[in-house]
Amino acid sequence: MKMNYDPKADALYIRLKSSRTKIDESDEVSKGVIIDYDTSGKPVGIEFLNAAKLFGGRKEFQVEMSLTENIRK
Repeated sequence: MKMNYDPKADALYIRLKSSRTKIDESDEVSKGVIIDYDTSGKPVGIEFLNAAKLFGGRKEFQVEMSLTENIRK
């Protein structure tokens, strides 16, 4: 897993699989939270827009997540 923050765009991206994995589709699952899927429909990455506001302006934070098989709406 790899995390990148772009302060200019205020976007945090969490890459769950290799950067060589092709992104086939993206879904905004809630306001400002976008999940990228590979060609098999499995999550590849998660993007958080307006990350500073979303995470309360904290410089450090802990991420806990649980993905389910039926994450798409």
